[in-house]
Amino acid sequence: MPEIMRRLHPRGAACRGICVDADGAMLGPDCVLVERTATGFSALDRDEATSLQKCLSGVERDEGWLHRRCERIADALNKGEVALAQIYGLHIPISDLDDWHLTRLALANLTKAGFNPAEPRVPKGDHDGGEWTDGGGGDRPTAGSNDLLTDVAFQGVYHNIVVAQVAAQLRSKGATVITEVDLIERNGVWARADIMAAQPVGGPMLIVEVKTGKKPRYTSPQEDVYPMAQIGGHVFSPYSKIEALGYRAGQWLPPMTFVTVYKQDAKSDPVWWFNAPPFLP
Repeated sequence: MPEIMRRLHPRGAACRGICVDADGAMLGPDCVLVERTATGFSALDRDEATSLQKCLSGVERDEGWLHRRCERIADALNKGEVALAQIYGLHIPISDLDDWHLTRLALANLTKAGFNPAEPRVPKGDHDGGEWTDGGGGDRPTAGSNDLLTDVAFQGVYHNIVVAQVAAQLRSKGATVITEVDLIERNGVWARADIMAAQPVGGPMLIVEVKTGKKPRYTSPQEDVYPMAQIGGHVFSPYSKIEALGYRAGQWLPPMTFVTVYKQDAKSDPVWWFNAPPFLP
């Protein structure tokens, strides 16, 4: 039986299906299927594709089908054949996603926007995978404390879950949200914000940094970039996903409000907001 042709979606916070364009391929607003890297386009790996399929109820296929389609899209984009890549995308058997599926994908956080397949990670099975540096132990930081929020190279599954929960909370209050946003300061320092959001009631954009684990610290690049982002006219994002918030890639961004969200682990108290936006309870 021939496969049903489906529509492609534009990239951005409102995406509820498959997007294939000159920058790669996405599933929903945050889940990267094919990413542009320094060496060309690269698809998510087989294990990640298999796990991703489990989030998509109603798609009964062998476990390798999504990985194969993504590799075809990446191959076409590497040859400069965007139209062919989009045809491959149209044949991915995923219809428009409802809120339930979008939440499952966000919580899985299998392939974050900005994901680099060549980036070193903590090996699978390593009991320290995803752990934050302890900084000598002790209690969690409190609002107004002088504890600087340093993360390890790979932040871990629990961190990703909290990011997804916070993003979902902001969206539920009417905010326009994008996740994993690269920001570059005028002096070339590069940091990645967990969340950026346009408030539903107006006012400055939000940069939301999520921290988990015992006494996490901000990285050195974050300590450079985030203060400049609050001044305005000193940082930009190089990627088109920033268009969801009304700005162009490469455009200097206006002053933003910086927010930190902290939750030590799954057994700890509810999320703590530092400098919480007024539209949240």
